[in-house]
Amino acid sequence: MTVNMTSSVVTITPTGACTFNASGGVAGQILVFSITTSGVSSFTLTWGTNFRKTGTLATGTTSARFFTVTFICLDGTTWAELARTTVQS
Repeated sequence: MTVNMTSSVVTITPTGACTFNASGGVAGQILVFSITTSGVSSFTLTWGTNFRKTGTLATGTTSARFFTVTFICLDGTTWAELARTTVQS
């Protein structure tokens, strides 16, 4: 899935495994992926093309849990992970 990196928050409730690829951005821009789980299946979220990241994120098997993953745009194309929360309820 290609994500147009023009907003400050991307809200996601995954229904399957996903790979996110970044498109665009402005150097210095911050973007937060806001992720809420639904159902009892765990899905793996992967940040792919144009992301420099810590690793994948497994959503776990409990519904209504919340994560955030924060990135900063380095050069208008490349996004580096700044922070990642542990699961929150």
